[in-house]
Amino acid sequence: MKKIIFILVICLYISNVYAQETFVYAAPKGIYITNVVGAASDNMSLPDGTVKVSIQRKQANESNWKEIGSFKQPESLEELQKRFNQFSGYSPDLYFINTANIDRVWSRFENAKYTFDSCYNYIHEPAMGLAMGYLFLDSTVQAGTYEYQLVKYTKSGTKQVFATTSSTTWPEVQKMNKPRMTFSKGRSERAELIYTAIGGKKPVYFKVFRQFTYFNKFEQIWPEFNIKRGRNDSIYMTIFDQQVVADNDYRYFIVPVDAFGNKGMASDTVTLFTTDKKDIVLPEYIHTSQLNSGIKLSWKLNQKGNLSFVEVYRGTEYDGSYKLIGRASPTDTSFKDQDVLPMITYYYYLRVLDKSGREGFNSARVYGLYSTGYAPLPPVITGVVAEREGIKITWIKTDQNIKGYYVYRGVGQFSEEMKQITGLIETNDSVVTYIDTTSRMPSQGYSYAVSQENTSHREGLKSRPMFINKLLNTSQIVPVPVFHVSKVGKNALLSWQMINGLQGITSFKIIRKTQGNTVDQININLPAAISVYNDTTTRKGNVYIYEIQAVDMTGNLSEPSQLTLDLSIEAPMPVDNFTASATEEGTVVLRWTLSTEDQVQGYKIYRFDRGSDNVVLLGTAVTSENIYIDRTTEKDKTYGYFVRCIYDGNKENEPSHRIYMKR
Repeated sequence: MKKIIFILVICLYISNVYAQETFVYAAPKGIYITNVVGAASDNMSLPDGTVKVSIQRKQANESNWKEIGSFKQPESLEELQKRFNQFSGYSPDLYFINTANIDRVWSRFENAKYTFDSCYNYIHEPAMGLAMGYLFLDSTVQAGTYEYQLVKYTKSGTKQVFATTSSTTWPEVQKMNKPRMTFSKGRSERAELIYTAIGGKKPVYFKVFRQFTYFNKFEQIWPEFNIKRGRNDSIYMTIFDQQVVADNDYRYFIVPVDAFGNKGMASDTVTLFTTDKKDIVLPEYIHTSQLNSGIKLSWKLNQKGNLSFVEVYRGTEYDGSYKLIGRASPTDTSFKDQDVLPMITYYYYLRVLDKSGREGFNSARVYGLYSTGYAPLPPVITGVVAEREGIKITWIKTDQNIKGYYVYRGVGQFSEEMKQITGLIETNDSVVTYIDTTSRMPSQGYSYAVSQENTSHREGLKSRPMFINKLLNTSQIVPVPVFHVSKVGKNALLSWQMINGLQGITSFKIIRKTQGNTVDQININLPAAISVYNDTTTRKGNVYIYEIQAVDMTGNLSEPSQLTLDLSIEAPMPVDNFTASATEEGTVVLRWTLSTEDQVQGYKIYRFDRGSDNVVLLGTAVTSENIYIDRTTEKDKTYGYFVRCIYDGNKENEPSHRIYMKR
């Protein structure tokens, strides 16, 4: 049953990869030509009277066409079984040989009045395709470049060239990229490997080769596997080899193969050890110690030979969740954790992995505590403003791991005696405001300073004092003369020219809104010494409006300078592999490869008459659909088609390539 499921998955995958891309394929045994006309014989003629479809060939440097054969369809289930047995040797691997599909294919073919569309998912595989007359193998080719054409014949003897291929070279230059192993793990009962192939021609299957110890030859094996397509034009194959023996080493490599037997580059060889978890040694004598820059974790390992590395896990609660923070070599005896915050208890455990990726048991848990010996930098006061409630002081945090702040005050602009007027103001905010309501301002004015205390309970130096005299009459401030905003990676970088020669400017106020929204998303004050701001909170698809204002020591604001940054969603690339085929019911079937770009919201399908500029929207398709059937065509009329992607609401990208189809 598993084998039948695997074969069905492969057949569906083949039909997806090769669906209507072309109708000639170079292979090791020759060149395959696809019957894109339809099943035709004396007993099953096409609606237009076609009873035979022949194949003609010429070399690229020749002018005369030579008939080399014709497509032959089976007339009964018994004939199909006989032909399938005849062509079974043309399949690229044993996985493709499944006689259970024969009854299913013939039943669908017969019920659909002998049309290939009914069994489309099965006949792209060589054995079934040749048996059904959907494929023809030109095995007489020599090295060179060839062209083919399909010719239709009626009972009366009239003939018509239906289609001509582009040039095809044999033997074909290999275009499948080398698979890359992304995961491997050996266990006592099985080996698991994951390979990825990105870009290039798409394989439909991977041959798996295994070597048992270094003294035996590599042999092909047929393990359980799973193939799926991912984003960015990638293919993933997961292999489960359950025919392994515990405590042994195995070596593996894979070879990509397409539906017609072409082979790509082999992967690198990987070695796995099938080791039981209980045999992996546990670290001993685990303990922590404090460094100037973090916490040091130390241990001892009594066995190192078959180990690959030691994983270090950390959490902030003993019974909480732990995360992997680093790896060490089996010969290492310590690990330095420098990504720690002061005065926070961290818990650690170790896990050892062997060379096959097998994980051992978790070690005992230990804890560590880090306390910094450095005092924090002084904060930066961005504004001191007289308000009805009192004097409002605003400042910016300038260091990490800050527990809180102290505010100091002195009388006069150059006060030598600054007195602490607050206890510890605890907050996690990066911009902090405090209102001084403790006394009435003297005529000399006040000077204010702020200090920071970190989580290790060390207080830093005071900030540069900021003076305020509410009797000061500040004149109108001129706007910021030069203001720039640009996109840098995923961020928006703002810069402006310093205002030289103006007295009393203490900060710059930055405001950001989204176009069409009056709510401030950013509203901050930056010190006057700063002339750049990096906005890391932008999102693709928005249009942002930035304003900057100069602020003086009493809180007066200049007129705002304003700029706009457009981060609208970019248009996706046109769809690939857009094809069309006519059916005997008089419809035209359109197919394309689904877009992998996130911004695509659907597809629009357009049609036009050949030689006319009159383009008509036929319909739409959702993001998961890659087929559309045009049921409104007229006989003997040639139509053109193209597809556009829908994105960002109802916007459309550039059209796909145009194709033409005659009904």
